[in-house]
Amino acid sequence: VASVRTGIDRAVAGGVTVVVAAGNSGRTSIPDACQYSPAFVPSAITVGATDSSDRRASYSSYGSCLDIYAPGSSITSAGARSDTASASMSGTSMACPHV
Repeated sequence: VASVRTGIDRAVAGGVTVVVAAGNSGRTSIPDACQYSPAFVPSAITVGATDSSDRRASYSSYGSCLDIYAPGSSITSAGARSDTASASMSGTSMACPHV
C-alpha cells in the first residue's frame, strides 16, 4: 500500500494527472472509499459514479477521499468479444474516463 502511494505521489510530482476509481462498495458494510487502494491516496483524483439521474450511484463508494463524481452507469464501452464489440457497463471505472 505504501508503494502505491509513493508511485502515485511521484507521478503527480512529475506532472502526471492520476485519476483513480473510488470503488464499487457503496452497498457493502465498508462503503468508504478511503478504506481502499488507490482511492485513499490524496494526490490522486478519486472519482465516484453517478446514475442516470445525476445522483450518486448506489454502488459507488463515497467518503472524504472523493474529489468528484462523473457518469458511471450504463456507459457504452469497448467489448471483449471482437475488435469492434461494445458493451454497456457500470462502475466507478466507467466514470474515470470522464475526468
